[in-house]
Amino acid sequence: MDGDPRRNAGRLVLVATLALLGTGLTQAQTPPKAGSTRMVCWHDDAGRKACGDSVPAKYADRQRSVLDGSGRTIKVIPGALTPAQRAEQEAKARELAVLQQAADQRAAYERALMATYSKPEDLAELRNDRLEALDTRISLAEAGLQRDSVSLAELRSRLPGEGSSEKPAPRLLNQIKGFEESVTDSQRALGDLRRDRENLCNTFARDIQRFQELKTGSVTYQSACPAPGSLDTAAATASNNDTVKLQPKPKPK
Repeated sequence: MDGDPRRNAGRLVLVATLALLGTGLTQAQTPPKAGSTRMVCWHDDAGRKACGDSVPAKYADRQRSVLDGSGRTIKVIPGALTPAQRAEQEAKARELAVLQQAADQRAAYERALMATYSKPEDLAELRNDRLEALDTRISLAEAGLQRDSVSLAELRSRLPGEGSSEKPAPRLLNQIKGFEESVTDSQRALGDLRRDRENLCNTFARDIQRFQELKTGSVTYQSACPAPGSLDTAAATASNNDTVKLQPKPKPK
């Protein structure tokens, strides 16, 4: 710095001015500290955005956003649900609860599966035992249906022929009605038993496969469901030889 006082003074003024300008620029580029002031924004009935220190009571159930002092959203508070939204939410909750319950039941079933059996052959043996008992019931139902059908046909043969003026006896009509109902019931019961057999085969097929997946991670054992009648059903077969005794057809006078 030279010895000229006026020149030195000018330089000091310039330095001071630049320092002030630099400070101003720095302050202008620095945003306000976050959290110093908060405000809340919502939408009015016309859909326009409005902001303030608090939400008016009229819009208390609307969704609103909380902003910090720099205008950044720091939290969104959802509004009250409409009846339709609430119903949809409750339906989804019920659906999830049902799915979770099914998953829990399946997990418990698989734990029991692993705790009860040591190899897949055990499951196949149990399946065959249950099928044998079920096949016996099916054979008995088939035999009963056959007997009722034969009885019904015999009773119908006692009806007066077409064009006859003879009226059928009330007792005969009642017997025919009773056997018709019995045949219908037997057919329904037999259908249920056959569906039970199919379901039993499918259930054990899944269990045998799942047991191996849980036990070893691979499926190497296969056991087809025995065909109906291929297991021991001697008792049911013997019942097929039973005969139905009906009252003899009265001779025409």
